[in-house]
Amino acid sequence: MAGKIFDVIGIGLSCVDLVMKVPKFPEVDEVVVTLEYGKHFGGVAANAIVALARLGAKVGFIGKIGADSFGDDILNEFKKVGVDTRGVIRDKDFGSPLSFIQVDNQGDRKISHYPGPAPFMSPQDVEPLRDYIASAKIIHLDGINPHSAIRSAEIAKEEGTLVSFDLSTSLEAVEIFGLTREDVINFVKPMDVFIPCKLAAKGLTGEDNFEEAAKKLLEIGPSTVAITLGGGGCVAANRKEVVKKPAYMVEVKDTTGAGDAFHGGFLYGLLHDWSLDKTAQFANAVAAIKCQYFGARSGLPTEREVEKFLKTAEPL
Repeated sequence: MAGKIFDVIGIGLSCVDLVMKVPKFPEVDEVVVTLEYGKHFGGVAANAIVALARLGAKVGFIGKIGADSFGDDILNEFKKVGVDTRGVIRDKDFGSPLSFIQVDNQGDRKISHYPGPAPFMSPQDVEPLRDYIASAKIIHLDGINPHSAIRSAEIAKEEGTLVSFDLSTSLEAVEIFGLTREDVINFVKPMDVFIPCKLAAKGLTGEDNFEEAAKKLLEIGPSTVAITLGGGGCVAANRKEVVKKPAYMVEVKDTTGAGDAFHGGFLYGLLHDWSLDKTAQFANAVAAIKCQYFGARSGLPTEREVEKFLKTAEPL
């Protein structure tokens, strides 16, 4: 991929996460005292891009945010970690994307989300960014707006850029946006890399056996598939092999963004032409390290920190 300036450009949602640590989730009309509070930053593709930046990759981001103080915070946070922001669009008609997240003592979470202008990013918004998309080795999509994501993927294919797609929700959740299972399958077909969560993988294939699910997903079209299994680690597959790698034993403080951290680690391995086994192991380690911190981006490691972790890490 000679002539490519960026390793990966993410396209999708970037938001502010207001995170509260609670002893338990409140019942209806119940008030619980928050033990810890913080303003963090999120968004599936955005988090993966920040993970890649921390690992040492050269990255950028395309997305739509509000022309408000939260939008300023989002841009400043990107710039702080070295994410190029020339593809970020400011929209004066909407507030920036915002999530309210509660995390309990077990590290489980509940999320309320206001998407802001992100779902309204159109193919027309993407079109002027053709050269920017063409400057990346890989674009990573979260599909928050299928129409702009599809156009981004088409441009990438025309320009010799690989396309990665993260589906980190169930098919039932996708249906809220008016998409059917067939729509999702058609979206996945041209992808080079597909990284679904276990709920999405099962919904698309009907398989409880995730090694078999990975094989079926390859038949749809992608050349590489990785299924995130939470505490079960991951299953990864390409045309040559299928591997299953365990998660790692850590003190879990917050699982928010763990899947996104995995995506960043996995794409980092692909960028370096590592074996599928090493790539999956590395991605699991990035996710495990992140889970020891509150907030979707807190604790994201450097490559050296991952290597150090793997020397003593115990698999679950």
